[in-house]
Amino acid sequence: MKVRTYMQHILRINHDEIPRLPPFQGNRQSLNSDELVDILLFGAPKSWQKQMDLQGFDPIERTLAEVTNFMEQIEAAESSDYSN
Repeated sequence: MKVRTYMQHILRINHDEIPRLPPFQGNRQSLNSDELVDILLFGAPKSWQKQMDLQGFDPIERTLAEVTNFMEQIEAAESSDYSN
């Protein structure tokens, strides 16, 4: 699954499903952006995490959009490597 598709599913769950779960506190119980970054990182291959380290990219200090974009760049680079 592509990074963008994965993130869209996580965001949909966060906005549409989690607020409906007990204890029924609505949007107050949705995950914050730091927690969403953690989920994204947990699902990333170790090679991508290594690439972040090599490039000095600290995902904890970045926004969710920045982390998603960076991972898409890694994804694109890997897919072009496989096509050559």
